[in-house]
Amino acid sequence: MASRIVIGTSRAQVFSETADVALSGGSGAAKMLIKTINQAKRILRIVFGFTLLVLGVAMFVTPGPGWLTVLLGLGVLAAEFVWARRLLDRLKQEGARLRDTVFPRRAA
Repeated sequence: MASRIVIGTSRAQVFSETADVALSGGSGAAKMLIKTINQAKRILRIVFGFTLLVLGVAMFVTPGPGWLTVLLGLGVLAAEFVWARRLLDRLKQEGARLRDTVFPRRAA
């Protein structure tokens, strides 16, 4: 049951050989239904991610966990977009750098 990752697409678009075999043997209507459901799920993930991102930015000026919401939004979008994954990785690196600056590790 080997899996393959399609180069040039997001990390969320991983196809297994068993899914390919299952889709190739079905009828045209079943294939179209599965494709439509997958596209709807993808659109909902994208809308949900951008909604979290916008709400997080709004929470910078209003009470609420702005940074946490922005990071959650980027986490959802990182499954679909490479730019979101890179930005999330960059924020993690900067957060670790800031943590090490504020709380330096003591030698044992």
